[in-house]
Amino acid sequence: MKIACCMTTIGYSGAPKMMAWVANQLSLAGNEVDLVTYFKNDDVQPVNEKITRCDFNIEHKSGNFIGKAFENIKPAWLLRKRIKKTKPEAILLFSNLTSFIFLKFFKPKNIRVYISERGDPNAGGRIITMLRKSYAKADGIICQTNGAKEALPKEIHDKCIVIPNPVTQKAETRLPLDKRDNFIAFPARFDILQKRQDLMVRAFDIVHKKYPDLRLVFFGDGVDMEKIKDLVSSLELCDFVDFPGRVSPIQDYIRNARLMVLTSDFEGIPNAVIDAMALGLPVVSTDCTPGGARMLIENGVNGILVERGDPQKIADGILCMLDNPDEAERMGENAQKVIEKFDPAKIAGEWCKYIK
Repeated sequence: MKIACCMTTIGYSGAPKMMAWVANQLSLAGNEVDLVTYFKNDDVQPVNEKITRCDFNIEHKSGNFIGKAFENIKPAWLLRKRIKKTKPEAILLFSNLTSFIFLKFFKPKNIRVYISERGDPNAGGRIITMLRKSYAKADGIICQTNGAKEALPKEIHDKCIVIPNPVTQKAETRLPLDKRDNFIAFPARFDILQKRQDLMVRAFDIVHKKYPDLRLVFFGDGVDMEKIKDLVSSLELCDFVDFPGRVSPIQDYIRNARLMVLTSDFEGIPNAVIDAMALGLPVVSTDCTPGGARMLIENGVNGILVERGDPQKIADGILCMLDNPDEAERMGENAQKVIEKFDPAKIAGEWCKYIK
């Protein structure tokens, strides 16, 4: 088949990483893949040499939502022109503003269009919820979790399928506790609305009083980094919190952490948690909507799930790991079984079968 895979960029974050992975799997299965991206950014995800690469290279300019909405009309229109030229049999969109606009106003006739929901359909506010009504025009909808499917309108459930993210981290011998460094790893872009680094800082402030030698390391960058640095300063934690910025590959930087923490209010299936579990790290995660972390973590067996939005509950989860190192090690060992459950070959087969 001839398939167009379309995404904002193939940069560092989770959705671009998965789009590149899906495009590669479709290509390796013998399909002719055209990978189209919209906005100016460095390509950091590996792409199969047989894939045709098209980048509109549009500059990001607008900051507010209305500005962003207008900014996304141009790439949707350019995608329509690209589709007319290349004539694919199927189009795969990952959910974003450009995809919603393309489905609503530029969807071509006689070409199947699939959209992959990458987050929580209930997140983003009333306008985003309204724009998601464009899903009704799609020929198929791929969700990461059952919770995401259930959050979509019931009248389109018959178009939905659930395909989780794979574990792309290869199995390796996990580091024992005495070989790891005394820090908490927190890999995520700085986006307080979703990732809630503010909660992590407040939870760490509680933990720090009992474990004063423990450090917190935020890996990543983003628009809210300075706000988090200001919060760290106001709590007088500057000597114990590090900001090394965006690093790659992230696994090389987190594998020797004492544990990994996620404090998001909402996620798809969080790739940061998948990577940490595959490395055998003890993980503390909020039970973020619409259930991605819950798909990965069985509470008390291979990690700890805590209530979202509560720094004390997050601190309690971290302290449980630190106070009970043998239990933390057991959960880290069990965490690596996620590699078997979310085997990439199996999940690649599900993608190829569904699109075909």
